[in-house]
Amino acid sequence: VSISSRKPASPTDCLFIGLALYRLGQSERAIEVLEAGYNRFPTETLLADNFLRVGLELGQHERITKTLGPTAGQMSVERLARELNDWHDQVSLIGYCLRAGLPTLADDLIAAVVRACDDIIELWRLSDELLATGRRGEAEDIYRRLSRRPPDSPEAFLYSALSFERLQR
Repeated sequence: VSISSRKPASPTDCLFIGLALYRLGQSERAIEVLEAGYNRFPTETLLADNFLRVGLELGQHERITKTLGPTAGQMSVERLARELNDWHDQVSLIGYCLRAGLPTLADDLIAAVVRACDDIIELWRLSDELLATGRRGEAEDIYRRLSRRPPDSPEAFLYSALSFERLQR
């Protein structure tokens, strides 16, 4: 029996089948399995966390918000924020919080990223998330910081120039 045709019977089955499908490039099927697993076993935090993580990677904020709701969504974000050390993931969590009505949690995550992140691309992404959700002043603060940063690579030069351009608008 192939993994994609196996029927998950337990929370662990849902988790491992969903993650295997995701790793095999079957993203839509993976998120369906994780979502169905969470709906069937709503107290399983690993299902909630991985549904959130995969959903964010697929850009399915509304689906995540609708399925998890505010309480489970916030708890998953809090767990993942502690576990995920990648700035890309942290900025994705912030984007989710901003769209899911979790501004206090978003503020805490934003402060941590702004304080510690030195990845110019992820700071740019954070600025874009802030701009897209109506937090222009905070976005401009980051653009200002990026525009003043001495470029140490072609990438840094590009984002520094783009930040300067954004500030001129």
